[in-house]
This record gives sequence, structure tokens and C-alpha cells, in this order.
Amino acid sequence: MSIKLSVIIPTYNRASYLSQCLHSILSSSYENLEVIVSDNASQDDTQAVVSSFTDNRLRYYRNDTNIGAELNILKLLEYASGDYIFCLTDDDYLAEGAISYIVEIIRSHPTVGVIFNALHRLDAKSGQFLSDYVPYQGNRVFSAGEESLIALVWQAQCFSVITIRRDLIDLDGFKRHIGSMYPQVYLVGSAMKRAPTYYTDAQLVIHRRFNEVAWEYKEDYMLQDKITMVRDLLPNSNEECCLDILIRQAVENSVGGALSQSRSKSMKAFLRQALSFLAMPEVRRTRVFWVNFCRLMVTFPVTVSVWRWIHRTKTHG
Repeated sequence: MSIKLSVIIPTYNRASYLSQCLHSILSSSYENLEVIVSDNASQDDTQAVVSSFTDNRLRYYRNDTNIGAELNILKLLEYASGDYIFCLTDDDYLAEGAISYIVEIIRSHPTVGVIFNALHRLDAKSGQFLSDYVPYQGNRVFSAGEESLIALVWQAQCFSVITIRRDLIDLDGFKRHIGSMYPQVYLVGSAMKRAPTYYTDAQLVIHRRFNEVAWEYKEDYMLQDKITMVRDLLPNSNEECCLDILIRQAVENSVGGALSQSRSKSMKAFLRQALSFLAMPEVRRTRVFWVNFCRLMVTFPVTVSVWRWIHRTKTHG
């Protein structure tokens, strides 16, 4: 039987981008395809843009009020009826042949639970293409469990790299992590524990960067939420090694960039964020925090005071 593929698109006030996104999907000749847009109470021409398409593979839902990005994604997961679900944000669009490529992977590897693709990155401000995001060279299958999780689970922070088998979706787990900004990481991780993961270096999605967003990060850059998420994902004592690696990866992926960004605003913002990180024992134990913290100190008087503060923190922490 033909594989049914759902492409889900959460959207909010990005009518101009959404038009290109939908064109890139619906240009595919693949028939057993459903494209689902959930409009989070946009105030622009989003509804008119969707109405301009007459393709019967397209379905549109609109929320009466803005319910937040995560609950909007949850609705899309509930609406989808495909065997696999291809996730795409409204400001991204597909490379030519992407749908056929994903379907062929599924046909060739029917036991796979999650598919990750590489990205062709586009600067939304300048319109120039950036260096491509390709975590690994070549195509390969990672075995279910630890190998898949360690290699790829944090890639799921980017919504537009994920295709997931619908029968592996844990909606209750997704709901538990609403508020973390990345509940799809738990969703994907849960599937990766139960089925192999396929990675392709094919750049199936053109991914916009540096465009306007409708959310804000918490002071700790969502790091405590990520740590809570992987502890929920790996609760058993025989998974502690994998858990430690994923927590270290989360810290390394969050701390450097977050501290640099806050330091560019002000020393006060920088120190406030540093304190939020230091509240977590998982951070205090890592070298990456201390290296980045000291690297970003720029004046001698401040550095002397900070070294004293570090000493007290390490002594009492």
C-alpha cells in the first residue's frame, strides 16, 4: 500500500513565508500526502494565503486565540493521520524532490522510527545562503536506543529536521514538557528508544535564520527544562551513562552561546544568566561553563571580583 505522509506546519503571522512553504510542498506529485496548517490566530493574511491554494491535499485549521507554539504543534500531531509525519516551520520550505526522497527512505527502511535531514540555511535578513548544517556526512541508520540518542536527539530542537512514525508518538510525554520550548525533543527521543533512526545528509529543507520570532527564552536558556526532559526520557538506572552524556551535551550546547549573547547586552545581564546556570549542579560540574565564563570577562577589576565569587561558589556549591 502507498505510504501516507503528513506534513504539519504550525504558523503565526508569517503569511509571506507560508506561501513559499506551501508551494514547495504542494508542487510534489505524490498523491498520498496531507499538508496540515494550524494557524495560531494570525493577524495578517495567513488565511487568505491558504485559501489561494485549491489542492485537496491541503487542510487548514485556525485557533480562535493564540495558544502558544507548543500547544499548536500538539494540535497538529493530533490532526495528522499519515503513517509518518514530516515537521516543517512556516518560514522554511522544501528543496525540490524532498517529499519523494523521504518516501523512498521509508520504503527502503520500513522499521525506522525517526528520520533526520540536513539543512540548507538562509539568512532571512540578507537573503544570502549561509554554510549548510550537516551534522554527519553520508546517510546511515543508527540503532534504537543509546546510539541514536547520543548521536542525534538534540538535533530535534530544530523542528524542520524531523520526520517521525506516527505510531511511535507519545502525546502524553509531549504534554508533560510543554513549557520547555522543545517538547518535540522528548517526542523524538521516545521514538528513538523504540526504533532505529535514519540520518540523511541531503539538505531537504531550506531553513531561515535570523528572522523575527514570537517567543522568548527563559533566563537559563531552557537548560533546566532540557535536563528535566532527558531525566524523564531515561529514568532507569541502567541508562545512567547515556543520561550523563545527554546532560553534558545539553549543557555544552546551551551555555557558550547563551553567555555570549547575554554578555553582548550588559554585564548585569551576563551575571544574572551566569547565576541562573550556577543554580544547576549539572552546570557547576562542567568545565565548559567555567571556560566560557572566564573567557567573557573583559576588565581586570571585574575579573578579580569574579574570581573571588567563583571561589565562594565552588566552595559552597
